[in-house]
Amino acid sequence: MFIRVIKSKNHKYLKLVESYREDGKIKQRVIANLGKLGDISAREAENIASKLLELSKSEKRVTKEKELPELEELDRYNYGYVVYRKIWNRFKLDEILDKLVEDKEIEYDFKRVVFSMVIDRLLKPKSKLALFNNKDDYFNINDKLNINHIYRSLDILSQNKIKIEESLFNQNKTLFNISTDIVFYDVTTFYYESKEENELKKFGYSKDGKFGEVQVVMGLLIDKNGLPIGYELFSGNTFDSKTMVKVLDKLREKFNLDNVVIVADRGLNSKINLKYIKDAGYDYLMAVSIRSLNKEIKDKILDKESYTNILTTKESEDGLYAYKTIEYDNKVKYDTEIVDPKTGKVSIKKETITLKEKFVCTYSEKRAKKDYYDRGRGLEKANKIIQANQKSLLTSARNFKKFIQKEGNCNEFTMGLDWIKIKEQQKYDGFYAITTSRLDLDPIEVIQNYRNLYKIEDSFNVLKSTFNTRPIFHYKEERIEAHFIVCFIAFMIERDLEIRLKKSKSFREQTITPDRIKEALNSLELSKIKVDNKIVYMKSNHSNNQDKLKFAKNIMRFLHIKQLKNISTREDLVCLS
Repeated sequence: MFIRVIKSKNHKYLKLVESYREDGKIKQRVIANLGKLGDISAREAENIASKLLELSKSEKRVTKEKELPELEELDRYNYGYVVYRKIWNRFKLDEILDKLVEDKEIEYDFKRVVFSMVIDRLLKPKSKLALFNNKDDYFNINDKLNINHIYRSLDILSQNKIKIEESLFNQNKTLFNISTDIVFYDVTTFYYESKEENELKKFGYSKDGKFGEVQVVMGLLIDKNGLPIGYELFSGNTFDSKTMVKVLDKLREKFNLDNVVIVADRGLNSKINLKYIKDAGYDYLMAVSIRSLNKEIKDKILDKESYTNILTTKESEDGLYAYKTIEYDNKVKYDTEIVDPKTGKVSIKKETITLKEKFVCTYSEKRAKKDYYDRGRGLEKANKIIQANQKSLLTSARNFKKFIQKEGNCNEFTMGLDWIKIKEQQKYDGFYAITTSRLDLDPIEVIQNYRNLYKIEDSFNVLKSTFNTRPIFHYKEERIEAHFIVCFIAFMIERDLEIRLKKSKSFREQTITPDRIKEALNSLELSKIKVDNKIVYMKSNHSNNQDKLKFAKNIMRFLHIKQLKNISTREDLVCLS
């Protein structure tokens, strides 16, 4: 066995190579990659090889093309989880999980099993069975993992969702000194590759476009930093607007929050929801559909003359951006149940309350151009449908349907463009409206807080894409709940790291994303190598991973995690346990 310099395109690489005989011919194969010349010098490679000799008790000195002791790579492990172990400890998750089972007789390490599931979701997300089948992916954390322990742990998690959320929320308050005066809320769906329904899994409107699959609905709460506060699961056929009451109860009863402004998209803006929010002692800030308002208010919003410019065409490539405020009395009708104390008979009383609101209306030339472009695409599709006489497509939930009018009866009709509706829609190009019950908020502050709603959409993207939360493979409701608890803990840990890196001067010039962090930490690998009859561990230094490795090492340095030596014994790696 010897060190060889191998050329590939414009680079030279140092590799540990062995010779072997096959069919009477002498061949060579690479045992270990030592790195790219430039990233690692020939002298450094010689030192690594000499270290292998030292550990194998050989007295030889290694040089290029000089024979090495018998060497074989037995396995390869990820050790990038040490970064997340640091944050796991920061949130005192071992302590939180220990309290959940302190009165239970458990014959395995519950917190270690949960840690394994969370790390797998963060780094190499897959099913729980696949985690068990690939438990050797990580160095020294899954050596005693048992599939029954995984499922037993999921059951324990599902029984303790509220306790876990409350503990993590309180830890967040301590660590970040967070102010939860602004809370963002939104709803999304997670699908199954299944058509079998139960109480939680139902067919419903899919935000992933999976209309032939059952799903669950999730309502997520985050703070203004983007850190998750809590979540709720609903049956897959629940409308967005129907999730608000349970979430408000959670904020008030579980997290003891007051003086909070709920920021949400217009899908959650129903009159009764706004009443629920005010009844709970909170305020709201939501987008509003201008078309749904009365004519007097619409005319005021569409009157551009009374807008205050934020940016003029000369100041911005995106063109004019302006705003105005309008005070509004929102009258909400609702039913009150009245129980006769003598007979117990229930009657319904119709009531009306007035919610004092302020509309912050904006006009943007950039948005006007986008609205014009989007309508043009819809008209193009509508025209194709009309020309091809594809009447069956009118039953779909496509956006272009609104541009088509039918003439005739239900069975026999012709199609054409609805120019009255198209011209009516043009009036709203570039306009947007946000309503708030906090009349004292500055208009610019209202606009900025609403714009920050993107953070919750970004949160859903992380859960769905980076963590592969869907499709879901569990059938039982308690296992479904536990699956989301694991994802919630993983998201809390990832978001904590992401926010801290973005705030650090050391990473100010770098792009910080969940996927980049994940790729970097997955590049941290150890090779288990047999040198003669001794086992050692060599840190991977793949040349095609240099950017990822550098980023990962910078993260470790930022968190004050000691770097591994190039060659280590198992005793040296106690820090990874």
